[in-house]
Amino acid sequence: MMKEIKALLASLPHSQNLDKDTVINWLKNVHTTDPNRLLWHLKRAAGVGGSEIGTLLLEAQGLTPPFGNTGQLIAAEKLLQIPPSRPLPHMLRGIILEEPLIEAILAIYGGTRDVAAENTINDSHIPNRTGSPDLYWNLNQKRILVDTKVPISATEVESTGSENAKIFQYKSQLHHYDLIGEEKGIKADKLIIAELDVPVELADAWVKMIRKDGQDGHHQVVSQMTSLLAAENPGMRINFIEVEPDITVNLYGNECSIREAIPLVSDSFMDHLIKGEAVPHYIPEQVELSDAAADELKAIEKRLGNLRAISEYCERETSGTQDYLRSFISQQNIAFDSIKGEMFNFSQKQSMDLDAAEQVLKKYPVDLDSLRKQPTIEKAQKSDLDTTKAFELLKEHGLLEQCLKEPKLDPELVESALTALGENPEAFQKTEVGVRKATSKAAKACFAELAGFTTDIDEFLSLRQLQAQHSEPTEDALQAPSDPPAMKVG
Repeated sequence: MMKEIKALLASLPHSQNLDKDTVINWLKNVHTTDPNRLLWHLKRAAGVGGSEIGTLLLEAQGLTPPFGNTGQLIAAEKLLQIPPSRPLPHMLRGIILEEPLIEAILAIYGGTRDVAAENTINDSHIPNRTGSPDLYWNLNQKRILVDTKVPISATEVESTGSENAKIFQYKSQLHHYDLIGEEKGIKADKLIIAELDVPVELADAWVKMIRKDGQDGHHQVVSQMTSLLAAENPGMRINFIEVEPDITVNLYGNECSIREAIPLVSDSFMDHLIKGEAVPHYIPEQVELSDAAADELKAIEKRLGNLRAISEYCERETSGTQDYLRSFISQQNIAFDSIKGEMFNFSQKQSMDLDAAEQVLKKYPVDLDSLRKQPTIEKAQKSDLDTTKAFELLKEHGLLEQCLKEPKLDPELVESALTALGENPEAFQKTEVGVRKATSKAAKACFAELAGFTTDIDEFLSLRQLQAQHSEPTEDALQAPSDPPAMKVG
């Protein structure tokens, strides 16, 4: 294995920029943390990979990449200055479930896997680009290039970045692989993202099954996937998302095809790496507000005003109607535990109005503290604390510092740290747009006028409901709905 490691290191186009001690530390680290993929990581260092191209393309457009990646970070990994980024939870989920998902796709929809095409891409020696596609799928006389994706939990979504940036990265990855395939005579007819649409909890259970039972667990997961996903029910199916055959990108301020941009950006990145230069990050110039942009802002403002007026009317009327409902039930003295309506379920329960009782008791010579519940220390919650007293006691006993939340990062210190690592601090600038309701006389007059129009909304809805109830059912509506067709690609 050592011979192969030395050969791979020597074959890297930027091998002259590798530091010996850094490489030794890198090898020790990866041998400990990811020994099975050590050679794969070295091969990947020879060029831009499919999961990396989206980051470089986004930066070349002056946009922020998802998943906490930057071009400079990718460069540091390829120079073996830092160990490979540890896969995020959803990425690790994807690595383990990739093969079972592919087997389930073939079992449910048929077709064959083109392993020879996949191996050709894996072993290709295209300058500055590397790739390891998930699946080449032969179906209905078409060659389909597939990239698999697995569910991401709500907490994971918060740390992954913009949804648009993620989708762009996934699409870029497929175009990257297809361009390599094209140069090797393996052009795909379709590019497909195969998204495993199941609850994250189920996906995690499958991961645990494979880790625990190995090959037996793998077969069990494939069997469960095949039986559960074949019906294509929402939330329990495979979503096939077809990627556009070409996408226009704004590369360094100029529009071009993504299939032109990928080799340009890859070559530029590797050229800087070979020369030992910092990876450039495109920062778009600020432009003056154009007449077209001003007109668009006016249209957006008008729509926001309409929606705000409708929202305020609905909130006001909803609150008033609920007050009327409570008053009506109270005055009529209607006895019920619950009533199920068509759109709402109503319930009521009797309890003492402690606020009203307290106001009366205060006028009597009664010790109110003697009437309070006795606290149970073992079951006390944060909400039970008197924060003012707690703060003073912590301060008095020198424990306040230990109980403070982790302070926010200092922008100046962060900028210094980024600069020291070769990152461009300007690339981390973000624009925050604030929208606040104006309070000028003119604005109040506009909203007052809109408020007059919104009073007809519920009458309009009632009229539409009445029309729907009395309208004749169409011939199509009388027919029984058919089962959703099976997914066909091709």
